Amino acid sequence: MKYISEFKNKKSIKLVIFDFDGVFTDNRVLVNELGIESVICSRYDGYGIKNLDKKSIHCYVLTSEVKAIANKRCEKLGIKCLNNVNSKVDETKKILKELNLNFENVCFLGNDINDIELLDLVGFPVRTIDSHPYLENRGYFSTQAIGGHGCVRELSDYLTSD
Repeated sequence: MKYISEFKNKKSIKLVIFDFDGVFTDNRVLVNELGIESVICSRYDGYGIKNLDKKSIHCYVLTSEVKAIANKRCEKLGIKCLNNVNSKVDETKKILKELNLNFENVCFLGNDINDIELLDLVGFPVRTIDSHPYLENRGYFSTQAIGGHGCVRELSDYLTSD
């Protein structure tokens, strides 16, 4: 297994894209009797996002679901959240064009099968250590922290360290 600390070109990363469920959360959902969903996120990750911003590294969350929770969390963190994304690759191409960057300048942190297509294209593909088994043995880098328990902060700390 390759951990993120083994990636050697961190200075080339100008954009970090995150999945939401299973990355900012532990992939569980609490549902009350009214059907209202809640998730738990790590406060460590918020500090990590601030550090990426200080280093002028752009951050986006791409999620295939329409998630008011994701929107609220990203709003608080000051990062853009794009919901109902059918193709994370197509959405990333739009972002890259807007920022005048290439896939080699992108780090993507994902955790599930629908993330594989984008993970296969970016310069720094990262999966959570507790990701779906299909993401294992594909050559991706891995966090040591599980989703929702500081994996975003772990990645941020690595990318912003000198």
